[in-house]
Amino acid sequence: MGCAPSGMGSLVRLDEVNELGDPTGDHKDVRHLCHKLLGGARFDRVSEPANFEATLKAMDPELLTEVARFVILAEIGNQSKVNTRIKDRMYNVFESPGLAQEVKTPWQMKAYFVITSPLMFFCAFCFQSYMLHIATALYVYYMDNGSASMRANGGQLLDLVGNFVGEYASEKIVRIDGITRGNVKIPTVLLDLSGGLPLLMCVLSNAVCFYFIRRFNIKLWTKTMLVASIMAISKGTWDAMTILPDSTGWENCKARLGVEGLQDMRGTHFIDGDFLLEVLKAIPREIAIAGRVRYCADMMLSGHTYFACLFSLSAFHQVTFCLDHMQEGWGRCKVAIKVATVALCVLCLALEVILVALARFHYTVDMVSSIVLVLLLWDSGHVERIVRKWSACYDHWDLDSLRGSAPILARVLSRGRRSA
Repeated sequence: MGCAPSGMGSLVRLDEVNELGDPTGDHKDVRHLCHKLLGGARFDRVSEPANFEATLKAMDPELLTEVARFVILAEIGNQSKVNTRIKDRMYNVFESPGLAQEVKTPWQMKAYFVITSPLMFFCAFCFQSYMLHIATALYVYYMDNGSASMRANGGQLLDLVGNFVGEYASEKIVRIDGITRGNVKIPTVLLDLSGGLPLLMCVLSNAVCFYFIRRFNIKLWTKTMLVASIMAISKGTWDAMTILPDSTGWENCKARLGVEGLQDMRGTHFIDGDFLLEVLKAIPREIAIAGRVRYCADMMLSGHTYFACLFSLSAFHQVTFCLDHMQEGWGRCKVAIKVATVALCVLCLALEVILVALARFHYTVDMVSSIVLVLLLWDSGHVERIVRKWSACYDHWDLDSLRGSAPILARVLSRGRRSA
C-alpha cells in the first residue's frame, strides 16, 4: 500500500474501513469513513479544496485508487441527497492535478457513458415502432374479420372525455351505439410537436448546464434514457398483446394508413398464417415504410404523453441541478427560475394532453396510465440502483468497478492492457 505521507496518520484499507460500516449507508457513516480514509480531512466545507489538493499530491497512487473505489461503492448504493452533496465536494477534490491518471475517467470513457443510454433508447424506440406495425396489422385483421357493425360504426370504445369532445366538436351531435362521433381537427405535426418540445427542452437544459458549470449530470441523463426505454418497450409490447380499437374510429384509421399502407397490413397473416414467420417478414417491411405510415390502434400507452411527461420532468431536474451547483448569491433569482421552469414543464404537459384529447388521438386512460407509469418508474428504487451502478465510473474509475458498471468496455480495456 505504501507509506503514509506526513500529516495523514495511519493509512486504512477498504477491508479495514468496512469494520466501521457499509460505505453505502447513511450520510453519517459515509462522512465518518471519509474522515478515516483521508486522515480526518473535512468534507463538509467548500472552503478547503486547497488542503485536500495538497493532501492528494502527497498520497501514494495506490491509496488514491482505494479512495476512488470507495467513492464508487458509495455512489452505487447512495440514495441520500445529503450524501450526494458530500460526494460532490469529494469530486471537486479529485480534480486535483496530482491525482493518478488511473483514477480520473478520460473523456473517451465519459463519451461511452453519455452515448450508450440514448443508443439504448433509440433501439427501444425502433422496437416500439416495429411492434406498432404488428399491432396495426392485427387491428386491420380484427376489423376486416370482426362483426359488420364494428366496421360500420367505427368500433371505438366508450371514453368519457372523448364523448364530451364529440358533443362540442360537431354542430350536430351524432351518437352511434351511444358514443358521440367527431373531434377537433388538429394537424398531426402539432401533436408531434407537443411531445417533441419537452425532448428539446431536456437536451437544451443539459447543454446549457454543461456550458455554465462544466459538469454533466450523468445519473440524470442515464435515468431519463432508461425510463424512456422501459416506456417504449412497454408501449410496443402492450399494444401488440391486446388490440384496442382505434380511438378515432375505423374510417379515420384507413385514411391515415392510405391505400398502400392498408394493402400492406392486409398482406400480413399473423392470425391465419405462420406467426413467427410473419414476425420476421415484418422487419424489412417496417424498415421500408418507416416514417411514411402513421399506425392505428397504438393505444394502451400514449407515446406523446410519456414523451411530454418524462422529458419535462428531466428538464426540471436538470435546471435544478444546474442552479444548485452555481455560485452563491443567486438566491431569489434561482427560486424564480425554478418556479418558471416548473410552470413551463406543466404547461407543456397540459398542452399535450389537451391537444391529444381534443383530437381524440388516444383514449383518456392511455394518457393517464402513461403519466402514472413514468412517475412510478422515475421514483423506483430499482431504477435508481441500476442508474447508479451504470454511471458509477463516469468521474473516477478502476477496472474492477468498471466490470460491474460497463462490462463490455471493461473487457475491451482489459484485453488492451494484456496486449500492451
